[in-house]
Amino acid sequence: MNLLHLKRLAGVLALSHAAALSWAAQPIQHVVVAGDTLYDLAERYLDDPAQWQALALANGNPQPTRLPPGLVIVVPAELLRARPGGARIEHLSGDVTLQAAGQAPRPLAPDDVVLDGDVLVTARNGFATLRLADGSLVRVAGDSEVRFDRLGYSVRRKRGDTRVGLTRGRVESSVPRRTAGPANRFEVQTPVMSTGVRGTRFGVSMGPAGAAADVSEGRVAAQARSAGAVAVRAGMGLSSQAPAAPVRLLAAPDLGGVPVLQERPLIDVAFPAVPGALAYRAYLTRDTALDQVVANDVFATPRARLEGLEDGHYLVAIRAIDAHGIEGAVASVPIDLRARPEPPATLAPDVGGEVASADVELRWAAVTQAASYDLEVARNIDFAQPLVQQRVTGTAHALAALATGQYYWRIRSVPAEGAPPGRPGPYSDPRAFSVRPPVATRVEVQQSADRLALHWDGEPGQTYRVQVAGDPQFAAPQIDLTTDAPRLDAPALDGGRYYLRVQATDPDGYVRRYSTPQAFDVRRLVRVGAGALRVDGGAGVELP
Repeated sequence: MNLLHLKRLAGVLALSHAAALSWAAQPIQHVVVAGDTLYDLAERYLDDPAQWQALALANGNPQPTRLPPGLVIVVPAELLRARPGGARIEHLSGDVTLQAAGQAPRPLAPDDVVLDGDVLVTARNGFATLRLADGSLVRVAGDSEVRFDRLGYSVRRKRGDTRVGLTRGRVESSVPRRTAGPANRFEVQTPVMSTGVRGTRFGVSMGPAGAAADVSEGRVAAQARSAGAVAVRAGMGLSSQAPAAPVRLLAAPDLGGVPVLQERPLIDVAFPAVPGALAYRAYLTRDTALDQVVANDVFATPRARLEGLEDGHYLVAIRAIDAHGIEGAVASVPIDLRARPEPPATLAPDVGGEVASADVELRWAAVTQAASYDLEVARNIDFAQPLVQQRVTGTAHALAALATGQYYWRIRSVPAEGAPPGRPGPYSDPRAFSVRPPVATRVEVQQSADRLALHWDGEPGQTYRVQVAGDPQFAAPQIDLTTDAPRLDAPALDGGRYYLRVQATDPDGYVRRYSTPQAFDVRRLVRVGAGALRVDGGAGVELP
């Protein structure tokens, strides 16, 4: 073995020793309960019962088998250093704090070590996964408070000895089975119920109404304070409320209709209600084992909405919760979140608005990450046959000479070439608008001796209000009539200049604006015999 290898090995050993020391940096204070002995405490905290004398010496040599309840036994840090218990933080998300005995709460960080007596608290958005020395995993959900009363591990026996106190919220635990020797001891205690296992996967919840346990694998021994121990097998659950017997877990939700591709920053997962469910717990995780949860919450309806997430690949896992707080079987579905760069906010036309012109300007807000935008305009909401499909710069685009009717438009942000995420973002939701230009863009005026005929452009099914006045303000119209056809036959007017405007009402009741007033002249001619009286130049002679 060369010198370089020896140096590297020494460095590894030193690092391992430093890590072991960090698992027990503080002495432990144990409050004696009835039945405790120094032999038991030595095995629990020091790994070897033969060390009970060192523990006795550190505490004034009390009688080893006659410890009075309430006595505080201090386990010195130097004795703990030989015992690699504790738990290490493997994953964190949201707000999670840790409070050691006699210290203020502090934020947790990955690879931090949790020791006996430490209290871990998660905010509503928080989640923590801890790995114990025996390989067990403890997952602490949001809005929970957990005290790690005992995190022991026997090097000689290779056996874990864990007791977790759940004050509120939920913990989910995976305890490995041992193929030889005594099984790992693992307990979760609540104020109203305790659970013990020898190798399984299970969850325990604690809420205002009581505690509940649910078993995914193996078997759990659960005991409420007012009842005897009950064996709860996989697929069953037990509540500290009635009934006292185990019940079958609620079925896993049906997530078959959940879209895998999610294109908005808020992940929205809606699914059919589970019969018997009063609430639902949702996890968003990066792994199938549900160890790397990045968001979690409880929802009163069968719809989970989780936000504040980066684009990427996730798994959504959901359980139904029954009236007794027992959480059911889990269902999961992959989610591909592609929400960035976000589409711009649209400014005009108003969504669902009516545009009284055949020329329409589309406007939208600028997106910082966008170098350009992809615009689509269509007559149908599915955009199967877009009228416009164009990449544009700027924040506006003009559409000209649109026919009357309904239109849809959508837009997405396009980053600069080479900028993340290297692809256009999702399209905005379709925005609808209607084009309803005023009628009478073309008016024909015909006059005879005693009649006036007017014609204008119209659309099928429209009705019209027609006004003719001697002034462009239409203060006193000479004609103010309605008609079902785009024409009007009216008595002849006196000679002079007149103004015409038409207002259309569509078949759906929508009343359009008046058309732009148009001027026309009426000439009253002197008539003789079969025609108008004309002068030598051929011009008709008008009446005064």
